[in-house]
Amino acid sequence: MQAGFIGFGALLNAGILVKFAATGRVNYPDVLLMVYGVAILLSGIFCAAPADASITHSAREAGLHSFFASVAGVSFSLAVLLRLLVSSGGDERMFHAGFLVAIVGSSMLFGLSENGVVGIGQGVVQRILYLVSFVWLITQGYWSPG
Repeated sequence: MQAGFIGFGALLNAGILVKFAATGRVNYPDVLLMVYGVAILLSGIFCAAPADASITHSAREAGLHSFFASVAGVSFSLAVLLRLLVSSGGDERMFHAGFLVAIVGSSMLFGLSENGVVGIGQGVVQRILYLVSFVWLITQGYWSPG
């Protein structure tokens, strides 16, 4: 999982840098997505606390993992919000608004799961959140083959 976070963060940032070079301009949602990519990469460097509380681990490292995961979530949400605010209107705004609701809703569900309020595992909610994020990135052309 850690290697996946590191690779994804590095690949996303490399793709955005290529986009900046190709277009000759920087747009602010992409800058926030670069913050997201760096935060994802850093959350992969630091280990999360193990699911089994009896396993010893570094509380400091788990705290850093959690911090960078939170920075990633906030920066991604802000990138989608900014894309919504600068969109041309109509269907495009509804599209971004729908994804923003899905992202914020998934994040809230993760918090409820973490606190034991809902009986859905945190891992399941995380994967839903990542799926929503990946779909948004793909539809925005960050993962397009061309």
